[in-house]
Amino acid sequence: MSQQINLYEAPPEVNIWRDYSPFPQVAIGLALLMILGSGYSLWSYWELQDQLELAKNRQEREAQNIEAIRQQLPDGILDQNLEAEVAELTRKEEATRQLLKALNLQRIGNVGGFSSFMEGLARRHIKGLWLTKIDLNEGGAKIGLQGQTSKPETVPQLIQRLGKEAAFQGTEFNIFNLTNASSGRVMSFDVRAEQEETP
Repeated sequence: MSQQINLYEAPPEVNIWRDYSPFPQVAIGLALLMILGSGYSLWSYWELQDQLELAKNRQEREAQNIEAIRQQLPDGILDQNLEAEVAELTRKEEATRQLLKALNLQRIGNVGGFSSFMEGLARRHIKGLWLTKIDLNEGGAKIGLQGQTSKPETVPQLIQRLGKEAAFQGTEFNIFNLTNASSGRVMSFDVRAEQEETP
């Protein structure tokens, strides 16, 4: 005698609405939230559009008011303080430009001072010639020597001797004046070296 045993069991029947009852409620709730969010966003957009339109209208009115006031002002009204401030700024700009030009040309001058020029003049003294005025400008780039001598030939000798001094090397005296002094026995001289600026 044989007996059959059926081990196969049918899968239980799944009912979404019964077994997952919260699912439809959650889906409906999410859908409602999305609809409400979209509605609020649309309302905010239209509200911002209205505010933007009001701001544009206000800006146009203000621009018209400013233009009307500008047309009522007489021509040529200038603030004197403003003119003075512009003049001062222009002066400062020019001074800054000159300083930059000097820096670019490296013509600030002899930062070591003028003592080397004075020492050179003292070492190269010539008897019968004396200096009455010494001009040293732009760090030695412009030199002027004025004085008197009883012998006119001593002036070129002085220039020649100064050329041997380190402070005067490369200096070319390009202005030379020699005149009779009032006494008649001495002569006045004026020699100058004015170097041209190199670009």
